[in-house]
Order: sequence, then structure tokens, then C-alpha cells
Amino acid sequence: MKLSFPETNGGWKKYEGNPVLGDEKLGTCFDVLVLKDGDEYVMHFSWRPKKALAMSRSKDGIHWSEPRICMESDPECGWMDDLNRHCIVRRGEEWHMWFTGQARGYSWIGYAVSDDGLHWRRVGDQPVMVSDRPYEGPSVMNPFVMWDEDIKLYRMWYAAGETYEPRVLAYATSPDGIHWDKLPANPIFVGSREHPCEQDRVGACQVVKCDGWHYMFYIGYEDIDTARICVARSRNGITNWQRLPENPIVSPTIGGWDENACYKPSVIRDEENKRWLLWYNGRRKNAEYIGLVIHEGLDLGFSPAHFTKMYVKGRLRVPCIQKNSIHIGLEKPIKVMHVTDSHILPCDEIDNEYKKWLVGRFGAAQADTMDALKEQIAYAEENCDLMLHTGDLIDYVTKGSVDIAREVLQNDKILFITGNHDYVEIKGENWIPMNREKVKSLGYLGGNPFFHSRVYGGVNFVGIDNSNHQVEDWQTARLQAEAQKGLPIVLLLHVPIFEQSLYECGMAYTGGNSAYLMGCDEEHLAPYPEALARDQRPTTATKRFVEYVNSESLIKAVVAGHVHFNFESTLPGGAVQYVTGLGFNGEAREITIT
Repeated sequence: MKLSFPETNGGWKKYEGNPVLGDEKLGTCFDVLVLKDGDEYVMHFSWRPKKALAMSRSKDGIHWSEPRICMESDPECGWMDDLNRHCIVRRGEEWHMWFTGQARGYSWIGYAVSDDGLHWRRVGDQPVMVSDRPYEGPSVMNPFVMWDEDIKLYRMWYAAGETYEPRVLAYATSPDGIHWDKLPANPIFVGSREHPCEQDRVGACQVVKCDGWHYMFYIGYEDIDTARICVARSRNGITNWQRLPENPIVSPTIGGWDENACYKPSVIRDEENKRWLLWYNGRRKNAEYIGLVIHEGLDLGFSPAHFTKMYVKGRLRVPCIQKNSIHIGLEKPIKVMHVTDSHILPCDEIDNEYKKWLVGRFGAAQADTMDALKEQIAYAEENCDLMLHTGDLIDYVTKGSVDIAREVLQNDKILFITGNHDYVEIKGENWIPMNREKVKSLGYLGGNPFFHSRVYGGVNFVGIDNSNHQVEDWQTARLQAEAQKGLPIVLLLHVPIFEQSLYECGMAYTGGNSAYLMGCDEEHLAPYPEALARDQRPTTATKRFVEYVNSESLIKAVVAGHVHFNFESTLPGGAVQYVTGLGFNGEAREITIT
């Protein structure tokens, strides 16, 4: 039985004259990309009967010129029996194209350049990207590329997994458009059974970077033959994706020209007319043509009301909880909720004017942050045995933030360890890290915010402050003493421990600035700016701590935060390290320990 969704949702509306391009004469036109060129729209699409890539022009995005072929398939080369699914980037006076070549059940990504956007020449005889990772199966395809001036790299989001329809979305970067580095943490986006419209798989996407977010429009598949268009957003375009609660935004129209599937979105944010335009290829049986959907207004619906993740009827209203399980041989399972980086920032009348100005500047974020924390606590109270908070509970010390932190941490169900922001004091307009003794004297972070332990359900939860990327010998000695109890240990840290794949993801997240991990060696510190390398270079005591953690078999899991994205990996000693994303953004992790 097929699922039922409205033909559009979230403020989108299909153009009544659809399809805007394609008919029986042209045949199947699919996988569209629309760009703006002066006062014209330029549509690039795959033209199946011609086994070619084509383009058309329009003044209004509705009425299009007769298509012109830009590039044709080349069976002689061995990997381009079919040619389709491309994207184009213009830099200066040169156009760059990445395209999909297909042959013998495989797909590859090739590269071409042009001086006019119409006549193209391939760069090299071989693809620039091939399938070589398990998640890619036989195919890499549907590239979407942008040039990011901030990090001076091409960034590619691509689909992979199967040739008929891919399964996952992945990410890679390149300095020249030819040599690509795939993210070790790939895939970055997969279908979810929590979202029935994409329960089978996800496919081709376009990413729009604006307003501090990466908005990704993508295909969600109910099954391999039924597709709809969805949208999600992420701060860095890699991790912590937030799906729009109103997904899918475009679905097949019963009895319409697109009644079976809506594929491959291409969007333009029309600032002048304050709207979004979205073109897609719709399918009815074997016929595929191109239609238009319009969203009046630039706000797509990712409002604070949606993404404070309201706690309703025993669950968070939109999925923001990562769920994991770890087996260590307990007689009775326990559940813990991991939250980190809440960054609450309320102010009080006695705080200075600069603090009040900061809070006023981030007023909306303050409300969202407080709501998210309250809802996370409520969820943990109802669904979990303990809540583990690994630091940056507050953004900086104010009278208001200290009062709230003190109130929150009176909850005996919450285990807490400090983060670097929990130390920050503002004097005048200067941000000053407080020393440990002063933090402790304030009494708002519990009895000992730098080391504590609690045994619950046969598990020893041990919290160690490493918020300055360092650990002291006394903390390692205390941890070793805890191990003498012979119980499995879950270690709470603010800064994650170095692990290669996490390091690579962190470097991609920050554009190569720093991975912000504890225990990086000189080789991995080399790309850092000197000040960051100096601050994060491990002391001898820290090295001893990391070596001990990686050798102690009783340490079964590490939970950490600090880097602001979700990640899971295994440390050399076998412990699973769970890094959880931004608490103030509603992210959390529920871990079942059995």
C-alpha cells in the first residue's frame, strides 16, 4: 500500500501549467539543473533519447527555448555508454562540469570545461571519481558541486550505492576539481525509517548555502519506484542534518503527469522577488518531463518553533536523538541520554552592560537554547535512567547562567563534567578563562566538576575535566583507582580523544583549521595555526592518559562533545567513542547499555 502525502507541503505550490519542458516529441528529460545567467535562466538536463546533456534558456523559468545538445555519450571510451546527471559551476569566464558516465551496470563521475557554457571538452580520458568504498557499491553519480571561497576548495555532494537509483549521499572536496578527497565519515546522509517518505533510500541533491546554513534539497524514496522531494539543513553541510518537519515538500499528483515519482530538485533562491523556485523531473509510467514548484517567501519553515525540538507525548517532536546500543554484559539494561554543548546564556540585572548586550544580540538563540535543554531533561526524566552532560552547559559566566546551571545540576539524575565555556568570565569586554579553583569556589558546577564517578546499574560512570585539551596525572591516577572496582566504565569527557576518522571529519568541518581533539600528535597538529597547535599539543601527562584509556579494557565507551557534530568511532583499545552534536540545537543521544 502506497503512502499518501499532499502534492505539496510547507508553502510550496506546483505551477498550474506543468510540465514546463518536455513532451512526447522531446522524450524523457530528467535530472535538471537551473542556473541564473544575467536576466535569463539556463536549464541543463539529461536527454535520454539522445544519450546526451542539453541546455535551454528562459526569461521567466516557465517558457523555454528549443534544447541544444552540449555533450554526447562516448561508448568508445569504455565508461560513457550513457551520459547524464551533471552539474555546472561558473568561475570567472570558465565553466566547469561534473557529469555521470554509465556503462555495464556501473556509474562514474567525469569532468569537463567550457569557455561559453555550451561547447564542452572533457578533461582526461578517465573519470575523476570512481566507486572505491563499500557504501558506494557499483556507482558514484549525481554530483552537485560548489566552489567555497572561504576554504578555497570545490565541495561535492554526490549519490552512491546503486546504478538504477542510488542509496546514500556522500561528500568530497578538491582543490582543482580533478583530485577528490572523500570524507572518511561518509555517507553523510541516509534514508530513515522514521521518515516513511525516504524509508527505502535517498538520492540526488542540491545544496544552497545561505543565512549561515546549508539547505539540501534531495530525493526521498518510499520504495525504488516512488520518489518525493524533501529538504534538510546543516550548519556545515556535512553533519547534524535537520529535516524539515513538513517533508516531503513535493509529491506526485494523483492522475497527473508526475503521478509516479518526483525526482532531482534544482532550486534558485530568488532574493529580488523573495521566493524560491524549484524545478524537478516528474514521472508517469516511462515518461519523464520537467515541472516547476514555487515557494513564496524566503523562510522555508525552519523556524525556532520547529527546531527547539519540542517534547510532546513521550518523544521529541522531530527526530533529533541519535539512538545507539552497546553490549557489555549487564544483567538488566539501562538507558542514558547524552547531551552536550547547551551554551545557555541568560543574563541578570546585576550583570554588566556588555553581557546584557551580548544576551540581547543572541536573544532568539537564548530562548531556543533554554527550551531545548528543558525538553531534553524532560525526555530523559521519562525515558532514561540517567542524563550525561559533557560540558559547555553555559556559554559564559553571568549571574543568570550561574543561577540556572546551579538549578539544573541539583537534579540527581544528571551527571556533569565541565567544558571550556563553563570557565569563561567576562570582565568589561574581555573574555577570561577562570582557573579551576575559582570555578570550584562558585559552587554552581557540583562538588567536584573536574573529576567524579557514580556507579549505576553495574556501570561506573566517570567524568574527567579535559576542557583545555589536557589531563593531569592526578586525574589519570583517580581513573586507575576507579578501574580497580572491576566494573565496566563509561567515561565522560568534554573534548573527544583523537581517532583518525574523527580527526578527518573535524578538519573537514572547520575547513582545515583544527579538529579540536585531545591527544593529536605532531603530524596531525601540523596543519593547525600555530596558536591552536600550541594550545592543543598534548602534555606528557595527557599522553599518558590517552595511552591508559586506549589500553584499559574496562573502559567500554567514551561520551564527549565540543566539536558540535555527531560522530561514532572505535578507539584503539576497543571502546566506542560517541561524540554528540549541539545540545542547543536540540541534538542528543540515547544509549542503551545491555
